[in-house]
Amino acid sequence: MALNQNCYFHFCVRREGNSLHGYQSYKLVDYEYVKDFILNQFKLTPRQYKARLDQAEKRSDEMYVMFNVHLRNNFRYYLHSREVDDFERFCELIISDKLRSCLPSGPLNYVLAVASDAGSWHTPDKVAKLADQFVSNHASSCPAV
Repeated sequence: MALNQNCYFHFCVRREGNSLHGYQSYKLVDYEYVKDFILNQFKLTPRQYKARLDQAEKRSDEMYVMFNVHLRNNFRYYLHSREVDDFERFCELIISDKLRSCLPSGPLNYVLAVASDAGSWHTPDKVAKLADQFVSNHASSCPAV
């Protein structure tokens, strides 16, 4: 563990020197604290996790077993970033993602803006209501789909 602590400390100082500049030195030698700090600094957004999952392709030098692990990890990271912890929420996330992918740009941008303000994603019912609300308020500028 001492080697990991030493490596993390040096990594932080080199990579995140400015970010860690104001922290007390006793916090910088706490392996768990520094690990959490680094993971938070490099944490991807849920949208980035989804894009990685959707765009994943097997490399020519990669075995299918490893590609499977890669896909599984990306999927788990995505579910975790969306705070999905049960089957019902999982189903809502899949349907919500599909519904959003079918929206034209106007309603989609509106749904994403409201979701951004809320700091999370919306259930399929909420996505549908927001999209309908946008379309009804912008009926003349939205093409019929």
